[in-house]
Amino acid sequence: MKRKLLLLSSIAAMAIPCLAGNYLHFKTTEGWQVLNIDEVDRLAFQGGQMIATDANGSTVTTIAQESLERMYVDETSGVETIATTGNATFRYIHATKSAEMLTDGLFELYSTDGQKLVGIQAKAGEKIDLSNINPGTVVMKSGKTTIKAILR
Repeated sequence: MKRKLLLLSSIAAMAIPCLAGNYLHFKTTEGWQVLNIDEVDRLAFQGGQMIATDANGSTVTTIAQESLERMYVDETSGVETIATTGNATFRYIHATKSAEMLTDGLFELYSTDGQKLVGIQAKAGEKIDLSNINPGTVVMKSGKTTIKAILR
């Protein structure tokens, strides 16, 4: 009996550091994977791949974009901004709970049941305050840019 308890406590002790870090969790067609965000400076989606690189531009990992099913980061992960590159029309800024328009256009925010929560014409550089939106999963859209996010 002591051997089993010791083994279980050793396993639990090994698992605790994994919960304390800054991680990106993503599910692919092959199952869940975890990426240490402290090692990643940038995620890029290009050529059908999700490419994670460090601050020196070296590749940390590459995942086929078509195999990605779901991604999330822990609230304490240190991710402050979610943005796309290329033809992005807006970015979401977690620290201020706002969306910043990168181009002029219509910004829309929907609940997961399809209810439109926000619809506003905005200019490039304008910030849209989303702090009064109830916590939960939402879909933000402007032009061809769409981001699904969990507001807390």
